[in-house]
Amino acid sequence: MKKILLFFTFNLFVVCIHAQTASCQNINVILDETGNFTITADDINSGSSIGELSIDISSFTCDNIGANNVTLTATDSGNPGNTDTCVGVVTVFQPEEPEAINCWDDYQFDSSSCSWQNYGYEPTEPYLECWQSATFNNDICDWDITGEYPEEPEATNCWDDYQFDSSSCSWQNYGYEPSEPYLECWQSATFNNDICDWDITGEYPEEPEATNCWDDYQFDSSSCDWQNYGYEPTEPYLECWETATFNNDTCDWDITGEYPEEPEATNCWDDYQFDSSSCDWQNYGSPIIYYIDADRDTYGSTVTTMLCDLTAPPGYSVNNLDCNDSDANINPGVTEIAGNSIDDDCNSATPDGSLGIDGFNLEKTLIASNPFDNIITIKLPLSYDNSEFNIKIFDLNGRIVFNKNHSSINGKINISNLNRLMQALYLIKITDTEFGNSTIKRLMKR
Repeated sequence: MKKILLFFTFNLFVVCIHAQTASCQNINVILDETGNFTITADDINSGSSIGELSIDISSFTCDNIGANNVTLTATDSGNPGNTDTCVGVVTVFQPEEPEAINCWDDYQFDSSSCSWQNYGYEPTEPYLECWQSATFNNDICDWDITGEYPEEPEATNCWDDYQFDSSSCSWQNYGYEPSEPYLECWQSATFNNDICDWDITGEYPEEPEATNCWDDYQFDSSSCDWQNYGYEPTEPYLECWETATFNNDTCDWDITGEYPEEPEATNCWDDYQFDSSSCDWQNYGSPIIYYIDADRDTYGSTVTTMLCDLTAPPGYSVNNLDCNDSDANINPGVTEIAGNSIDDDCNSATPDGSLGIDGFNLEKTLIASNPFDNIITIKLPLSYDNSEFNIKIFDLNGRIVFNKNHSSINGKINISNLNRLMQALYLIKITDTEFGNSTIKRLMKR
């Protein structure tokens, strides 16, 4: 049911002949139990002269709690150009709290659902021992517990052990005459009623004297005598270049042989590793692949070459992102020049129209931490706050190893879970998805 509290505001109007006049009143409304309320133009109309009435806001929710300005428009149906407006204030109040009907009711207003929620509940019946019973007491809004713990019976045997059994709610005798203990094969046992335990007698057989260096006598209970579990030591695991001979004096194996000498490297990329299967050295090394950088703008073409240098020498690059390697002014690191019909930044998605100031500000982007371990933070100009960006990370071979869209918050984008990347040099390309502006930065994974 709608609840509208009317506050009348009287306005003095000077009415001109044939002029359309709108007159408003302020009202208070209380949201219904679903958190909604709807008004009509008549609810805030306060004697508008003639014409058709309309309002700009008619529905209200929890988001509108408080004062809301609603514009009433009066239009002359015979002359649509003859209109007048006024503003009425609609003050929205949250739904009324329901009346508690249980002692445990606890109504709290939930802003997310815009309704009163009952978070109270009848107190859970307490855990009861089997001899107890519980009755809910409405006066104190809690459970009354009654019952007495059964008395333990008196023991009549030395081994009696009475324990209370909750399942049967009675005392059970879990005691028993002590079981005959485990006996070694040379032992015997007799029960002693005075101490309520077993008396054990017998002597352990004497161990024989060893005659071999590897003898290991252990007593065998099944046969009740000593067994020799010793044996000549097993020939040890040998590397492919080793031999073994048993030494009776040390009761162990003598191992001889020398580890083959590693060959001398003849190429800068040689990486010799010993192969046990063939018992010789294998060369697992390989040269580093670089891309020709003919215009020397640090961006390579798709033409590859193999070098030994750990860093790209002049004329070479670790990436193949240059779309025109004959012009140093064309590469992914430059800003697109408006209206020249040239893909200056090697990004066909970048508009060739006029470039605003944000396109240049993107070059001020900072990366922290760099070098990085697992997380990097991209710090953008404040003009890019709450903007969406495409983030791509390339390895030295130009392959994309990361490609996701992120939105900036307070001028920052945090990218995590990068620990899967291997330790190496990378390039990160940051592209504004709305205008196509982009910048490329270098990254180093520690």
